Parts: sequence; structure tokens; C-alpha cells
Amino acid sequence: MADATQGVQLVKVTIDNVEVSVPKGTFAIEAAKRAGIYISNMCAHPDVRPFGSCRMCTVGTVSKWGFDFEISCALECKDGMVIFTENSNDQVREVKQFILESLLIDHPLDCPICPSSGACDLQNATWHYGISENRLARPKDWYEVDYLSPAIVIKRDRCVNCGQCVRVCEELVGAKALCFANRGIESYIDSAWGGDLTTTTPCTSCGMCVEVCPVGCLMHVQFENTFLNWNLKRTPTTCNYCSTGCQVNLEAEVNTGLIEKITFNEAAGVGDGRSCVKGRYGHQYINSKDRLTSPLMRKGEEFVEISWDQAYNEILNRLNKYKGDQFAAIASGKLTNEENYLLQKFTRGVMNSNNIDNSIRFNHGASINALLSQFGMFGMTNTVHDVKDYSGCMLIAGSDLENTAPVISYHWQEAVQRRKALKVIVVDPRPSRWTERAHLWLQIKPGTDAALFNGLAYIIFKENLLNTDFISARTTDFEAWKSSLSEYTPEKVSAITGVPAAKLLEAARLYATGGAGKGNTGKDGKYPASAIVYGTGITQWTNGVENVHTLANLTLLTGNLGRQGGGLNGILDQANDQGAADMGCLPDFLPGYVPVTNNEGRAVLETLWFGQANEAIPAKPGLKFMDIFKAAEAGQVKALYIVGENPLVTAPNLQLIQRALEKVELLIVQDLFMSETAKFADFILPAAGHAEKDGTYTSTERRVSRVRKALSAPGIAKPDWKILTELLNRPGFANNYKSAADILEEIARTNRLYQGVTLQKLERSRTISTFKPGLLFPGADYSRKYPYALTRFGPQTPVSTEGVAEDGTPILFKDKFATASGKARFVVARYNASKTTVSRDYPLILSVGRASYANDRSGVMLRRNYVPEALDPEPELEINEVEAKKLNIESGDIVKVASAYGAIEIKAKVTDTQPRGYVFMPWMFREAPGFVVTSRATDERSGSPELKNTAVSVQFVRKSLAGLLQTAEGLQVVPSRS
Repeated sequence: MADATQGVQLVKVTIDNVEVSVPKGTFAIEAAKRAGIYISNMCAHPDVRPFGSCRMCTVGTVSKWGFDFEISCALECKDGMVIFTENSNDQVREVKQFILESLLIDHPLDCPICPSSGACDLQNATWHYGISENRLARPKDWYEVDYLSPAIVIKRDRCVNCGQCVRVCEELVGAKALCFANRGIESYIDSAWGGDLTTTTPCTSCGMCVEVCPVGCLMHVQFENTFLNWNLKRTPTTCNYCSTGCQVNLEAEVNTGLIEKITFNEAAGVGDGRSCVKGRYGHQYINSKDRLTSPLMRKGEEFVEISWDQAYNEILNRLNKYKGDQFAAIASGKLTNEENYLLQKFTRGVMNSNNIDNSIRFNHGASINALLSQFGMFGMTNTVHDVKDYSGCMLIAGSDLENTAPVISYHWQEAVQRRKALKVIVVDPRPSRWTERAHLWLQIKPGTDAALFNGLAYIIFKENLLNTDFISARTTDFEAWKSSLSEYTPEKVSAITGVPAAKLLEAARLYATGGAGKGNTGKDGKYPASAIVYGTGITQWTNGVENVHTLANLTLLTGNLGRQGGGLNGILDQANDQGAADMGCLPDFLPGYVPVTNNEGRAVLETLWFGQANEAIPAKPGLKFMDIFKAAEAGQVKALYIVGENPLVTAPNLQLIQRALEKVELLIVQDLFMSETAKFADFILPAAGHAEKDGTYTSTERRVSRVRKALSAPGIAKPDWKILTELLNRPGFANNYKSAADILEEIARTNRLYQGVTLQKLERSRTISTFKPGLLFPGADYSRKYPYALTRFGPQTPVSTEGVAEDGTPILFKDKFATASGKARFVVARYNASKTTVSRDYPLILSVGRASYANDRSGVMLRRNYVPEALDPEPELEINEVEAKKLNIESGDIVKVASAYGAIEIKAKVTDTQPRGYVFMPWMFREAPGFVVTSRATDERSGSPELKNTAVSVQFVRKSLAGLLQTAEGLQVVPSRS
């Protein structure tokens, strides 16, 4: 591991006779951690500015004026400084005892019923200093519990006014939802405007304010008074929702086995202590009584329980007649790498079919196609923290970061706050928190992205801001691409996109110069790096591949690849979307993106699986996701195996999906719950949840992280890898894996990206502090504030077995690209106007996307948790107030949204932020499934659907009396008029 202090000026300080060297500017409290010395405190947080409100971190220093008392959380270390703590100086100890007694004046001391008991800084300090009698005692003030939101409650008489909640909310989350009300001795914590946090403030319900509270003042509604900290067993694992890869602690009650608390460790994983509403409150579905517990087989219209042996025998016997093109499988970004690998192995090795795909097709199928052809590899080129720390300019295109990847959004907004030179350009037709933060917002007409980015390239070329050295040394096909730019003048691009030419010029200059401006190069004569971040607003179009090509061309033109703070960074959807693609759950690629047409690649797998190359794996690419269901409807695919996916909610063209599920002769569904898709199955196999199995995920930044078993699965449910192992364990094809680690070893032998990935490497901890707990309250947990041997990060693919590969490859393409020539290529990508147009019958354009909280794709997991369901109980159609007035629609009305493909009913939300002529709705609610009405058009090359561009009409239906839509049983489609 590289020395993080290289190139940093160090100073030597002595703390309690222990000499330690720390970077100049380090606060004394952090220096004490390095020396292994505990300084109690209430208000210090390593990632926010010092506040110094509690005074509990007081230390003594010696100067030319004598002995002074200082607060160590705001005391910068200077060379030669001598510091004393309460461990070595009685004066310091006496001062801190008095401060502690002051904090205890009004504290209720209701430890037996407080959810922080056993993990409370005040409780620990009281025990540590031996406070059994308070000299400042007086009758205590008392406050009732106040519900700040459906997620968070506050008991103000426990508050010590440390301000951690306020500062974390402002600095780390960027929400500014909490504040101090009143002044001085009358001050207290409240929502910013005194109302409900979720309706009157930008609160994201991440729960971080509760996490940092040193006492039991702020509490989680979902976990209030449900556990005792000393009865919890902690299991660190990787969150199973979005693609960020946050490290979470699942804390299960040892007696009941139920998950009762979720915590996050600072300095552990890319999240670094940050959390979001899904990661914090979205794991109690594991405790649900709705879980599938036994294999089920259809008998007429009913399901009957059967044994695992019977299930395997029945399934394998029936599958025997459907080998080859008649079989297809659907994988999932919720499965681990090991499980996705085995599913493609079963599909190719047992069923002799390449008909396998997963839902990354809908989100970043265009990225896979474009990036493999230009760079030779698919994935984020840089890391979240690299962009945070080193980018001079961020161009965010078509990505709703706040909802798609909240923790990544938190990190990057923190960079905007702290690095004033950082410039942010946002390209998006809809306003968001990021358009508010942006230096420049390019509010384009939907679907004109390719014209915009070609226009930026035109300006960069004309103003000679391109990186000619990089282009000549590391790219091909530049001249052919350059000649294609002539039609993208600022005036023409402005007419197409609706963005003023002046803004186009400013954006091009900012991106090309890393936010510095023309001529303002750094000491090395180079401009700072610029990073591009993009999402499904770029990819979910019929020209999605062209859109990604235009972004990739920009990075090549400016030499922003292989650099710190640069790169092209697509934000994926689910926890293991990257891993599902890496493992070969694609119809045209084997593990490691080896084309199925590659004879040598197929022979390598066949030799490992069968002992010899036997042509079991077809050379012909299989069917993409939607093509599988079209073939099933046509009777060509007759057996379908769906693992961890619910396409009857999550796939476009739900009418087609339903017809296909009704037509297929054999449908096997493997899941945790009786989903909408499972109701059509012939066999349902009960799977373990992510908290009930071991394995690995690969995050959006290509980081491989551990998934650890915390609980046993209910009934006789099994991990997906175990089910697949038992299906694979056939004569001549033995696959008797004993653990997920065995499968990972095989992956390392078959996948060029994972060759150096081992369980030992994933388990190996990196020491980030030498602090070791001393006299702490028995049972107290201080790993949050004083981590000392936590796993910081997992390796990033590609991970080689050669040389020093501890970290894998944090930044791609530093020396060469993954193409055969080692060079990237420019690709001519033209803007093509959308074929979708409005008409008298369908005068509005519909775009679908994520909801703020209910976004685990189908809601089957997240909506079985109290807080997410309370915060986002139903879908809403966002419509501009001008259009709403014309249609006599008010917020809360039930409206009918109709297209040429179908119609649904949904509640309206009138807003002044939605662009005129456009409406927006989430797609993942079963009550109003958005994919009933969306366009059927797809990108021919990638198979990605066009989900941002459907012509619709909106009509008033009725006033909403009950306030909620009725939950649909199965799919209920209102037939189209056309």
C-alpha cells in the first residue's frame, strides 16, 4: 500500500510522552488516534469542519506562556508541540469531569430504554470518568418525543448540542435540513423550517444525522426501542441496492435472528460512513413473513410444496427436451458474481444456449456496445473518490445522481462545497439538486444529446483546446471523425438543442480546460482533468450507442483518459450490474467480455468445465432480453429460467412480457417472494437474501467487495449459488462447490478481469489508524469513531496476478487501452432526430425514471420496509402547471396516461419544475406500471429501449378520495384506442 503521506510536510508532536509524525494541519484529536490514545469527545467528526461545542476533547498544551487548555478537535498540530490528555494530567482530567457534569445537568439518564445505550459517547464518558454524583444537579427539563419525519424522531432532553447532525447534513449530504433554533442556552435542534423534514426541507432521509448522534437524541423510527445494542451481532457486508457498493453492518438480534439495526463504518468502503434511505432502512424485508420458504410446483391453478430433490428431478427431466435455442435464462444485478457465473455456466454448459441476458440491457446496454468498440473494455474508468479529489471539471449528463446513487452524489456535492475551483456542468432537460449546484446548466431538448456533444467537440477543435499529443500517440481514426463535425456549429447545435450558443462555448471551454479557462494551465503546463459522468438519460434512446460514442470522443479529444480526476464514468443501476456483465450474463459475450464467436475462448471454458473442448457452447450469439420474450411469445423459446428478476414489472412492453409468460411451456422462477412474474411459474424455487449468503459484488466503479452471511434463510430456502450448484452437479459435469469461495476461484481461472481476485485479498484489512480501545463502557462500540483495522477498499478490475496488484486497477487506460492495438478509436456518431412526435391525440412527451425511495426496480424488497414505503407510498405523474391548468388537473387528481401502446391511471403532481410539453413518472410501481405505456422502440445495436420519449395524452379521471391507488392484481392494462 502506498504511503498516503508522500509529498506531504510532516510535523512531530508528543502526546502523553508518545511521539508521532502527522501531516501539517492535522488536528490534535486525529493525531492522538495515530498514537493509539483515546480522547473522549461529543462533537468531533473526521469529515466535517471542527465545531468545538462540547469541550469534551479538551487537552493541555505547554507553550512559552505556560500551561494552556485547548480543544483538540480544532487544535492544529505544530512541529514540537507537547500535548497532555486526561490520561497523563490531572488538571485536564478535572476540567473534563466538570464539562461532563455540565452536559449531564438535563440529560434524562434513561439509559435502560434508550436505543443508544451501549453505544453512547455520554454513557461511556460517564463510566470512564467515574461520575456517580453530579455537583451541578438540579430539576431536569423534560421533552416529549417529536416526530421530525416518518423516518426520524428526536428526544431533545437527551441532546448535548454537539451539532454533528447539523454539520453532517449540510457538509456531507448537502441537504441543510437540520439547524439550531434559538440562541445560547435556549438553542435546540429542529428541522430547517420547523415542519416535517421530508415536506419542508431537502431531507433525503439518509439517517446519517442519527448515525452521528453521540447520544440517543435522534432516533430511527424503524428501529426505535426494538433492540439492545449488546444483544446485536454485527456482520459487515455490501449493500444490495444501488451500484455504489457501500459497506454496511447488518446487526441482528442474537435471540430472534432478526435484523434490528443498520450501521455504516467511516473509513470503510467507497461510502466512507455515508448512507442513503435504501441502505439505511431497506433491509428489513429479510425479516418479512411473506418470504418463500419451500420449493413450489404448479398443480392446475394452485401451487403445492415439494422437496428440493423432487424439484430438481422434475425440472431437469422437463428441461431435457428444451436444449439449445429453445432455452433461455434471465440473470440479475441482485445476484452475486458467483451466482451469475453459475447461471451462465448452466445455460451454456448444460442447456447449450447463449440465450442469457440481464437488466443491464435496459440501462447500459448502449454503454457496453459503445465502450467495448472504442476502448476495448466496459466500466467506469475512474473511481468515485478520484473524481471527488482531483477533477477540475465535472460534466454530468443524463444522470439523476441524487436518486440513482445517493452516496456518490453526497461525495461529489461535498467536493463542490470544498473545492471552489471545481466547475460542474449539468446536461439535463429536468431540474434537480445538481442543476442547483452547477456552474452551468445546459437544459437541452430531450433526445438532442448527440448534437450537443458533437457541438462541444466542434468548439474544442476550432479553439485548439484539443490534446494533440494524446490523439497522435493513443488513438486512431481521428481524421475521419474530425471531418464529421463540420455540421455541428454552435448556431446549428443551439437550434437543435435549445441551448444558447454562448453557453455551448462556455461549456466547451470549461470541459477542455478542466474548469481552469483558456491559458490557465497548472505548474506542469497541463490543464486540470475533467470527468464525464452519465446515466440512463444518455443510454435509454434508440440512438443510445451514438450518445455514448459522442461522450467517449470528447474524452479522447481532450486526453481525459488514464488521468487522475478524468475519465468517462457511467453510473449503473443495481448492486451487481457490473458483475453480471463481467460474468458473461450476456448473449454475445462469455465471462470477461470474450465474444462467443471466439473459438479459443469457448474452448478454454469447455476444457475447464468438461475436461476437453466439446463444442457444448454455441458459436452463435444468443437473444437479447426483449428478444427472448418475443421468441417465447412466438413459441421459439419454450423454457425460461428467471433468477432474481421480476420482468412483469421491470421490463419494457409489459403486455409482451405477460403474453410470453403465458405462452412458454416451462417457466422456472427463483426469488425471495411471490412476485408478479412468479405467479405465472411452473416451478418456484425459494432463494436466500443477500444477508443469508456469501459471495461478492462488483460495483459501478469496478470494485469487488464481499457479501457476507449474517442470518440463516427461512424454511428450506437456499442461496442461489447452492441451488445452481445442485442443478449443475450432473454426471460428466461435476460441480460440487462447497462454498462461494470455490466458485470465486474458478472465476479467477476463467475471467481475465478477475485473475488476481482471491478471498484472501478481499479479506485482507488495511490499517488506517493504530487506535485500540482502552477503558470503554463494557459492550460499547467505538469502531464508528475510532476505526483501526477496517477494510478500506476492495480491488478494482482488472486485477492481475502479476506484479503489485493489491488495488487492481483504480484508473483504467493509464498506459494503453484494452483493444488489440492498445489504442482507442474515434467513432463517427451523428445526431439523428427522434422519430417520436407529438400529435393532437398524444400532445405530450413522457419520460420514465426512478422514484426517490421505491427504486429497487420492482419494489418487491424495498416496499416491505416501513420507512421507504411511508416516504414514497405511490407513484405520481409530474406535469407542468401550465399544462395542468389547460387540462383542469390539480395535484392529487387521478389521471389517465395513454399512448399508442396502452394506458394506466396514476395520481397527478403539478409542479413548476417539469418542462412544458413533457411529463415524468416512475416506472417501478405495480399499481401504475409505467412500462405499459412506454415506447416499444429500441436501439438496434444494443437492444436498449427508448424510455425517455413516448408521446402520450393525459386526461382527468376523478378526484382521489382514498389518497392511494388500489394495488393491481397482476397486470391490468387499459387497451389503447389505436
